[in-house]
Amino acid sequence: MTNPGRRAYGRLSILGRLVCLAGIALLSGCIEAGVLHPAGEVAARQRAHLMTIILWMLPVIVPVFLALPLIAWRYRIGGRGVTVP
Repeated sequence: MTNPGRRAYGRLSILGRLVCLAGIALLSGCIEAGVLHPAGEVAARQRAHLMTIILWMLPVIVPVFLALPLIAWRYRIGGRGVTVP
């Protein structure tokens, strides 16, 4: 016997993926938004400051994003990392 909730979840998952892809496609045309194309001296300094902040954050953000799936997999329900009190 099939679970109707499971099928609905699968449909929503596909629908959610399509909505995300459509959003990405719509936002991909925003490259000329002006944030990374400074028009003056102050804007150029702000861009340089933004790039500096991004470069300082990368050593923290990249390992977190890489470790997140590993941690989620290890501590999933019923996984090996589950502790019993």
